[in-house]
Amino acid sequence: MLGLTISEQVNDVNMDTLADSNLQYLLNSFAVATDLPVSATDINGNCILSAQGTEQNFCTFIKGSCESKRCQETYKEAGKQAAKWREPYIFQCHAGLTIWVCPVYDKNQHIANLTGGRVLMWQQDDYFYQEINSLASKLQLNPETLLSKVQELKIATPSQVQSAANLLSVTATYLSRGGSQLMNEQRKLRQVSSWLWNKNHRQKDLSFQEQDASRHSMLELEGKLIQDIRSGDSANARKNLEQLVFKAFLLSKGHLETLKGLCMGFTSQLIRLSTENGPICDNSNKIAFPKLGELEDADTPEKVMLWLLNTGNSYIEQFSAQNPAGIGNEIIQKAIAYIQKNFSLPELCLTEIAQACFVSSSYLSRLFKKEKGYSIIEHINRVRIRQAKLLLQTPEATIMEVAHQVGYNDRSYFNRVFKQITGVNPRDYRHQFELVV
Repeated sequence: MLGLTISEQVNDVNMDTLADSNLQYLLNSFAVATDLPVSATDINGNCILSAQGTEQNFCTFIKGSCESKRCQETYKEAGKQAAKWREPYIFQCHAGLTIWVCPVYDKNQHIANLTGGRVLMWQQDDYFYQEINSLASKLQLNPETLLSKVQELKIATPSQVQSAANLLSVTATYLSRGGSQLMNEQRKLRQVSSWLWNKNHRQKDLSFQEQDASRHSMLELEGKLIQDIRSGDSANARKNLEQLVFKAFLLSKGHLETLKGLCMGFTSQLIRLSTENGPICDNSNKIAFPKLGELEDADTPEKVMLWLLNTGNSYIEQFSAQNPAGIGNEIIQKAIAYIQKNFSLPELCLTEIAQACFVSSSYLSRLFKKEKGYSIIEHINRVRIRQAKLLLQTPEATIMEVAHQVGYNDRSYFNRVFKQITGVNPRDYRHQFELVV
């Protein structure tokens, strides 16, 4: 999954900047269909996104000659003209290329432009070479190098330019009318379908016993997911949500109504969890109940699974944003108390402490570091060394015995940690204290 769970991949995309995978898909499709470069720019002329593999050496070379600011201003002004007339604006840039700009709107507000072209509309003749030499001189560039870059550019006829501009305008209009949201849903369904196929293919390699065991683990997995949501461990919750969705598919054997029933059962647990947490109850109703109609209308297993992923993610985000801050502090205090009680045990570790706090190791590690500014292992060492300093102030125990009493079996490691924290080794610390006494 390229480092992301399917749960994270299908989570709602922020459309505010248009910089999402749907737009990338549209730009790439336009570039392949027309064999022309295309990009999206904001209303100030800054590039948001470009079709993959279409950056032109000529434009890169020109921008490298301190002309990038002028390119930006050109796109900005062209976008204004396109928005003014609400149609493609075709113009010739300062470097002699033909470009067209199409405005994109959100609720009647001009938010961005689709910019295509960067082509020539004349053949390379003597006059052409004179123009190139003149441009090279003006920009203080090597004319031969500039010519080699120009020769890579495409030459288009007026009818081709107009047709490409019209096609890009249709794309911009589609985005303006919310087509991106529809595409977003289709993209998610494709991702779920692909993920389901790959997961199911791997599942066939499991033995019968392993498959049968996974059927009885769904309730246990639901419990883990609820625990992760309650503790605010979003990362682990999304991983368990993904596993839960797939297990639901296996248990239903792809039967649509059975799968919907499993979704309803799990959603009722989420609503109950929200009700137990008071302030989040109202939001939970807003999350679940309006979407039950979507679940009822779903006519494929992929749509049902996408519904469950989206609903589960909504609860995970809701709890992550609204859970009282005191929950994290309570967990940290439990961890600190457990360490204080058990620091003398050499086997004390993050996993054991997390189990005592009823949270995952990864969540406790992140939470502790975020709240305290240092790791939980560092805290264990600080507690141990603080106790070791007290023991070293009396001559009854040897340094090795002190190390054992505070949880270190290795004297050299104890010496190294002690010096790292106090600035001196245990022997010198004891000697300093004897001098003071």
